[in-house]
Amino acid sequence: MAKVSVLVAVYNAEKWLKQCLDSLSAQTLGDIQVICVDDDSTDGSLQILNDYAAKDNRFEIIALNENHGQAHARNIALKHATGDYTCFLDADDWVDADTYENLLALTNT
Repeated sequence: MAKVSVLVAVYNAEKWLKQCLDSLSAQTLGDIQVICVDDDSTDGSLQILNDYAAKDNRFEIIALNENHGQAHARNIALKHATGDYTCFLDADDWVDADTYENLLALTNT
């Protein structure tokens, strides 16, 4: 079980997605689970997600066959989260490399 599950709902985020996923790949906390739910994107988002998952086993990809919106995608991801802590990251955002390590340290003080 991972310490932190990061949930990313993805819909047509091809333009920003690599920066988001790069920031998650670079986390100094290795004990993370990244669950990305593609909400039936019509651009290259799903291929980008699959490429990252092929290189990093911390990434789990769920591809939906119909678009239901961000809340639905997040709820699907929540069902798969196994971390002690769960957080959301939007597909057009990114975090510093030590973000989750620092957040975890705060919970232990």
